[in-house]
Amino acid sequence: MNIFSSFLILIVSCALINKFSDMLGDNIAKLALKLNIAPNVRGVLLDGVSSSMPEFITSAAAAVLLVFNNDATAFSDVGVGTIGGSAIFNILIIPFLSILFVSSKDLKNIEIDKIALLRDLGVYLVSVAILFFASKSGVLTSKIGILMTGIYVIYAIYLMKSGKIEEEAEMDIEEVEIEESKNMLWIKTLSCLVPIGFAIHFCIISASNIGDYFGISRLIMSLVILAAVTSIPDALLSIKSAKNGELDASIANAVGSNSFDILICLGFIIAVAGVDIKINFSEVSYIFSFLILSSICYSLAFLFKSNKMTKLILLGSPYIGFVYYLYNNV
Repeated sequence: MNIFSSFLILIVSCALINKFSDMLGDNIAKLALKLNIAPNVRGVLLDGVSSSMPEFITSAAAAVLLVFNNDATAFSDVGVGTIGGSAIFNILIIPFLSILFVSSKDLKNIEIDKIALLRDLGVYLVSVAILFFASKSGVLTSKIGILMTGIYVIYAIYLMKSGKIEEEAEMDIEEVEIEESKNMLWIKTLSCLVPIGFAIHFCIISASNIGDYFGISRLIMSLVILAAVTSIPDALLSIKSAKNGELDASIANAVGSNSFDILICLGFIIAVAGVDIKINFSEVSYIFSFLILSSICYSLAFLFKSNKMTKLILLGSPYIGFVYYLYNNV
C-alpha cells in the first residue's frame, strides 16, 4: 500500500467513523429516554461505553498480535499507547470542544453536578492508579485484568440503579414521541458499531503505513493519531450534547469513556488474553504523568468557578504540552 492510498484510506475511515458516530449519538439519546436514564449517567455509561468501542477494538487487535503473532511490543505500543493517548485526548480536548460550542452566557447558566463529577473522576483515578502500579511491576497479569473488569461492572451497576430519573421530577417518558421500540433502538445502536469497528481496523493499518513511511514510531502514532481517531465518536457525542444544552452529559462522557477505556478496553482484554503482558515502564512512565496532569487541569476547570477562556486554557494547554513533549522526547 503506497502513501497516497494510506492517507486516502485514513480520510475515508475517519469520514465513516464521523457518519456512524453521529447516528450512534441519535440512537443513544432516544434509548436513554426510553430507559429513563438521567443525562449525566447517560454521558458516563451509554455514551461512554458505546463511543469507546473503537478503543476496545484497537486494544483487542493489539492483543491478537501479542497472542497469535508473538508481537511483544504490540500491546504496549498500540494497546496501552492508544488507550493512554485517548484518555488524555478525551479528558482535555473533548471538554475543550464542548465548551467551545457553548456561548459564555449559556455556560454561566449551566450547573454541573459536582458530586457526580467527583464520583466519576474518583473511579477514573482509581483505574489510573491500578494501571500505574501494575505497569510499574513490569507485567500485566490476568488477575489485574479481572480486578479492573470487576470494578467497572460494579460501577456500571451502581450507576444504573442510582441514575433512574425520578418520575415526579422529570417529564413523563410517554410524552416524548419516540416511535422505535427499545429493542429496535438497541439493534440500531449496536449495528452502528460494526462499520465503526471496520473503519478503526483500516485506520490502524493506514496509520501504521504512514508512520513507517515518515519514520514515526508505532508508539507515537498510537499516542496521537490513533488516539485522536478512536476518540472521534466521543468528541461528536459530547459536542452534540453540549449543543443541546446538556453540558453535564458532555463533560461526564469524557471521564466515563476514560474509565471504560482503562478498566474494560485494557482490563477485560488483559483478562481474556490469558498471558502475562510485559510492559517496559520506563518507556511509558511519562504517559502517567500526563494522565495525572490532565486530571488536575480537568478538575480545576469544572470543580471551581472560572470563565470560558480560563476553562479553554486549562484544557488546551496541557494537550499542547503533551504533543510538544512527544515531538521532542519520544
